[in-house]
Parts: sequence; C-alpha cells; structure tokens
Amino acid sequence: QARDLIRAVQQLRKEAGLDLQDRITLAITGADEILKDHQPLILQELQATLGNVDGSANAITIDDLSVTIRFKKA
Repeated sequence: QARDLIRAVQQLRKEAGLDLQDRITLAITGADEILKDHQPLILQELQATLGNVDGSANAITIDDLSVTIRFKKA
C-alpha cells in the first residue's frame, strides 16, 4: 500500500509539471495506517514533508481505502 501511495503521488506530481527532485509539502487523509507504518519511507521517496496544504484535492483508491492527497512545491 505504501508503494501504491508513492506511485500515485509521483504520478500527480508529474501531471502537475513538477520534477521528481522538487521538494513538496504533502497532506494525506484516509491513509492513517499506511502513514503510521511507513511514513519515513514515504516521505523519503517523495522528498516531502507533511503539513497543511490548501488547494485542489486529488482522490485515489488504494485497495479499499479512499485517500485524498494535496501537495504543493516547497
């Protein structure tokens, strides 16, 4: 599930025109268990920090979880 989340965020970054090297601030809701177990890996792979992010919400589904992702370039 962590890898699926990482892939989804990377795809959203690409669609937003951001490079994979760009650092982002990330807000994720609906994936509490995934973050609890894998937060360091997810943040490292995404070059991200968690924080409050306004803006458009991107809804994805991981297995049976409805996850909302918001991000901005840091």
